[in-house]
This record gives sequence, C-alpha cells and structure tokens, in this order.
Amino acid sequence: MLAIGRGLLASTVVALVLSSQAAPDWKAVEEETLRHYQALLRLDTRNPPGNEHLAADYVKEVLDREGIPAQIVASDPNRSNVIARLKGNGR
Repeated sequence: MLAIGRGLLASTVVALVLSSQAAPDWKAVEEETLRHYQALLRLDTRNPPGNEHLAADYVKEVLDREGIPAQIVASDPNRSNVIARLKGNGR
C-alpha cells in the first residue's frame, strides 16, 4: 500500500506541475495527497483475499480525471496493477 501512496504522490505532483506554469502550491499538493492516501487506506486490500483491484480502480480514476493515460493489468482480476506513463520531451 505504501508504494501506491508514493506513486500517487508522484502522479499528483506531476499533474499539478504540468497543469500550470507557476510553481506548485505545495500546501494544496499536501492536502490532495493526504486525501488520496486516506482513501486508499480505507479500501480493504488485505491478503487474503487480496482485492488490490479496489486500489487499482481508485488510482486509475484519479489519473483519468487528471488526464494521465493509465491502464489496469492483471493476471488475476482481484490482484490488478495500474500502469501510467507521462511522455517527456527530453528536457
């Protein structure tokens, strides 16, 4: 779960930076990150049975709202992962 929180933090920061040319509002980043982290902690992803798909669905919805292309992949429908890529320009 901690890895998801870190990944979500990185996604939030990147989305905020890309959405404006001004410096990020770090207070807003902190509040949004905490809100997402708390939402993820409330999801029952204990093993067994797993149910990581609940966290994957949540993260994908957040990325979709931010306009970040993402997909869910899984060899087991309840144990899915999210893949998101931001294309850089080489700088």
